[in-house]
Amino acid sequence: MREIPYGMTGLGKVQRARQGMVSWPELSSDLPVPLRVRSASQPAWENLCRARGTVRVLGRFHRSLDLLVNDTVLAFVLPEIRNGPFHVVLTCFPSQPLPDSMEVRRTHGGIRLGPWLLRITPPPFLWNPAPPWETLSARPEGLRPLRTLRGLRRLRTLAEQAARQDAARSPFAALLLGEGLPAVTSLLQALSHPDPSAVRRAAAQLAGWGPGLTPSGDDFLAGVMLGLWLDRGADAAAACAQIYAAAAPRTTRLSCAFLRAASEGLADERWHVLLRALTLDDAEGLEHAARDVLAFGASSGLDMLAGFQLATCNLQPSTCNL
Repeated sequence: MREIPYGMTGLGKVQRARQGMVSWPELSSDLPVPLRVRSASQPAWENLCRARGTVRVLGRFHRSLDLLVNDTVLAFVLPEIRNGPFHVVLTCFPSQPLPDSMEVRRTHGGIRLGPWLLRITPPPFLWNPAPPWETLSARPEGLRPLRTLRGLRRLRTLAEQAARQDAARSPFAALLLGEGLPAVTSLLQALSHPDPSAVRRAAAQLAGWGPGLTPSGDDFLAGVMLGLWLDRGADAAAACAQIYAAAAPRTTRLSCAFLRAASEGLADERWHVLLRALTLDDAEGLEHAARDVLAFGASSGLDMLAGFQLATCNLQPSTCNL
């Protein structure tokens, strides 16, 4: 019987691939590429663990891979993208890509997704995408702690500085510098009364508007909704549901996922750090957190911060006047 060299067997090829001696595409499709999950948002992980049947790739990027799992968006991301409402953070992306469509199933060793095997032992760190709104919001007393007011005023200054420096990046930069936009004015007025039908009309005008993988108008609305959660806590859910209902049919599936997360009071790790910094008398920490948010995407960070800042300023005027 002819002996097969170890380096030509499936296990041998895996070892050689890890040593950089062969590329992953040389591996047999019957032998999955093992991957370790570093962390995952709890909703995303639960969605992935109960997934059955066909999974479809929505978008491929250098540091992220967007999938449609159980008719819900899920993103595999690299560690530098950090945790998000629907993120599963992998330690690395293998050279062997996922096909446009594939089957997902649970196996003894983990979750088999096309040519990938996601290890579930040890289990990943499960991250909660919901900030502690009950301790951050102004409700039920209706008054913010003085340190939070100081933090919001510092954030306003940082947002205005970013708008002056990068005015060409975001169509909403002018708003931070005092210019008006009718649809934004209508939205803020409707939220102040409140007027659900007016909220839907104004949100519909902004949804899907502007440049970006997630359009600037959607990012702005996501920021507004996080501002509502900061202002009202769980009482923000009804108004945010109105915004989401109006925006969802008018934008992309990926952007819709971000909007849905914001409407439910969910945010990515950068925003968690920023919101926490708002409650501390730490000007340096707040500046660092704000710059992290502003660095996200081509203009998404600035667009979201514009929506958040305008919502907190208009719905809590003392934030701007003190």
